[in-house]
Amino acid sequence: MNTTSTKQLGFTLVEMMIAVAILAILSVIAIPSYNHYIERGYQSQAHAELVAINSAFKNKMVKNPNWETKRIEKELGTFIASYKGHKDLADKYQYSDEMINASTSRAYRLKAIPTKTGYTLSVWMDSLGNAYKCTDIDSANKFKTAMTNGKGCESVSKKKAS
Repeated sequence: MNTTSTKQLGFTLVEMMIAVAILAILSVIAIPSYNHYIERGYQSQAHAELVAINSAFKNKMVKNPNWETKRIEKELGTFIASYKGHKDLADKYQYSDEMINASTSRAYRLKAIPTKTGYTLSVWMDSLGNAYKCTDIDSANKFKTAMTNGKGCESVSKKKAS
């Protein structure tokens, strides 16, 4: 009697299906987490861009101390429109400005709102350099300064008014 045993090489179909199922579960958890991590990175870059815009425009204002508020509003709009920031952010964020009270104040606000990316994390900054990172676009558009039920904005750098 000739009996030969053959060794099985490789994986069974059930073992492969279990491995694929485990990978699918891990990717369902990991991919959204990774995307949120990337979005937070872009938000931090947008904050850095607002700091750069604010600093550069403050330098312009120091060189032109006689500018009236209407002139500041016009110059700030032109400055932001022509601002060449980080190329990776150019298609992800739109920068804009708003005068707080153009008739009586030289103060302004800057904001960075995500565009066409599916991202929601935004950031805004006042002319004093107080910056707020926001969980959604609406909070940034309303210049919120606090979080309510997980939505809103939180202070990044709190500077004191002089």
